[in-house]
Amino acid sequence: MGLRTDYSERKHRLKSVPQGNMQTLIQDLRYGTRMLLKRPIFSLVAVITFALGIGANLTIFSFVDTMFLRPLPVREPYQLVTAGLGRDGGFAYPAYIYFRDHNKSFAALAAHYSTAPLSLAAPDGDSETLNGAVVSANYFSTLGISPSLGRFFSPDEDTVPDRDRVAVISHGFWQSKFGGDRSVLGKEIRLNGSDFTIVGVTPAEFQGVSPGYPNDVWIPTMMLRLGYRWCDALKDLECDPLESIGRLNRNQSLTSAQAELSMLSSQWAAANPGSKDPGVRFNPALGVRAMDRDSLKYQLRLMMTMTGLLLLIACANVAGLLLNAGAARRREISVRLCIGAGRFRLIRQFLTESLVLTLAGGALGLLFSVWGKNLLLGYYAKTNSNYRIYYDLSLNPRTSLFALVLTIGAGFLFALAPAIQSSRQNLVSALKDESGSQSRHGSWARSALVMTQVALSLGLLVCAGLLVRSVAHIRQGENFDPQNVLVLRLRPRLRDYPPDKAQAFTKEVLSRLEAIPGVQSVSLSKTTLAWPGSSNPRVRLPEQTFSRPEDQLKVELHEIAPRLLETKTFRILTERLDEAVEG
Repeated sequence: MGLRTDYSERKHRLKSVPQGNMQTLIQDLRYGTRMLLKRPIFSLVAVITFALGIGANLTIFSFVDTMFLRPLPVREPYQLVTAGLGRDGGFAYPAYIYFRDHNKSFAALAAHYSTAPLSLAAPDGDSETLNGAVVSANYFSTLGISPSLGRFFSPDEDTVPDRDRVAVISHGFWQSKFGGDRSVLGKEIRLNGSDFTIVGVTPAEFQGVSPGYPNDVWIPTMMLRLGYRWCDALKDLECDPLESIGRLNRNQSLTSAQAELSMLSSQWAAANPGSKDPGVRFNPALGVRAMDRDSLKYQLRLMMTMTGLLLLIACANVAGLLLNAGAARRREISVRLCIGAGRFRLIRQFLTESLVLTLAGGALGLLFSVWGKNLLLGYYAKTNSNYRIYYDLSLNPRTSLFALVLTIGAGFLFALAPAIQSSRQNLVSALKDESGSQSRHGSWARSALVMTQVALSLGLLVCAGLLVRSVAHIRQGENFDPQNVLVLRLRPRLRDYPPDKAQAFTKEVLSRLEAIPGVQSVSLSKTTLAWPGSSNPRVRLPEQTFSRPEDQLKVELHEIAPRLLETKTFRILTERLDEAVEG
């Protein structure tokens, strides 16, 4: 009697409510939500399952977006392109001036060296290394940004080498070091042993043009000798640390600009005997630097594949749950069909219920992605040169749209088959509650889902196992024990120490470290042995002869001090080598 009353009321409601599309959708949403609340365990499991798959995919896509797709927070960012010479993409300052003054494709062409190590000396004698940028005077105007305080560099401040010691600081540096004091303009900070006068503060959203390497301080290119110590990029044509970023004229395409600068590159090589035509490479000013793209591309491609498999497994699990839920509601579905509901109407109702599930899973997945992004960001926090790495992984319209499309698409794709299957009912047997009437179709669908889940899970398990093995190898170190080994970088050169003073400073640091209780040994190395060597000389045995030097074996050279092998516990490896030699 209660069942008949329930469906009589539902039939009256279906007849009395206007069947407009929006009203029907609202009705389906209300009814679907009620049905899901009546099955809290099923709903909770389905939501969490979807959330894990969607959260993992959104986490990795946030990195893909930041590293490859996100434009700079500047005026008309899609007009900006980066130009580089040769494979490494670097310019010497004279080459930059030539390209800047002779091209017609760019409204403006600016130069920058955005990974300049700058040692900031504090009044108490302590110091820290900032990630600075050496930029041309037209750098900020090319990007089209305005200072939040003060001004940027004037053209006159970037004409005479080593004369104008002026600096622009970032908004974050202004807040952390000066507490947002507006009287900061005119104050001096000591960078690499020289005093610089602060003339401006950048906008809060601007952190430089190399995502991942946020800049704290900008100084003019005429201070390049201070910001880049390895060679004199202002005069030496072989010294090319500068990168270039330009704003294309509105009537210029990337192809025509490429052709023009390639011609200028040939002319530059012809005008400077002994130099080769390196060619010019162009890239849209999106994401990370061109030199970082290859390694990041393979990492993120692998992670996107794995999270895609995870989402497929999650969707297959939810599809199985929906099939079981449809089988449990056979009697309800049959009664609704008997009172006049069409199959399409039922399918739409089931899809609406699935939409509620997936939207709830997507919302929870956003929370999971926040945790996942912070966890994964720790992996990219430092480079092998001890640069601070920071990627802005905040939500933006592109990542929000990706999450929405992924949520709705996954929910619709894997809810459609269970919805169609559930609407296929033998009314007579279903009303008699004969549970075996749909066993053939239902069992086939469930078996297919189980096989799909097993196959996908196996593939994901293999990939995860390989990654765990790789991580274990990294933690194990390259033939040394990294446990209890600390790495400290000394850079007296940034403080403009002469060689004798730098050597005395290094010896003093070593003696003090050795005196610390618990320290077993201390040593020095120009580079750590887990990173590439400082040079790649060619070697041969005394009895070997080669007609060409390039045929000799190329090795990585690591310049080390005594006790380094002891400090890094290479003893086992050397013993094995000794045994091999003796044998």
